[in-house]
Amino acid sequence: MVGLVLASGQARAGSNEAGPDQLDFFGERTTNPRVTRIQCPILAFFGIVLGWLRVRTDSVFPGMMLHATFNGIALIVAVSGA
Repeated sequence: MVGLVLASGQARAGSNEAGPDQLDFFGERTTNPRVTRIQCPILAFFGIVLGWLRVRTDSVFPGMMLHATFNGIALIVAVSGA
């Protein structure tokens, strides 16, 4: 979904202006009241990386794989109690 927002933003304003739109959309879609102050900058940076990856590869699939890996690592850490 976020990749589609980036593509539509690129069509309207060009890739330089679509990045902040995507980051804003990513942040709004992943808002969780349990997110701590430490997690917010990490998630914001992750959104920037996903946006950059989408622009660089012209595909949403590398970002999807990175997102799945990120979530998998977070799940393993949460379950292991580390």
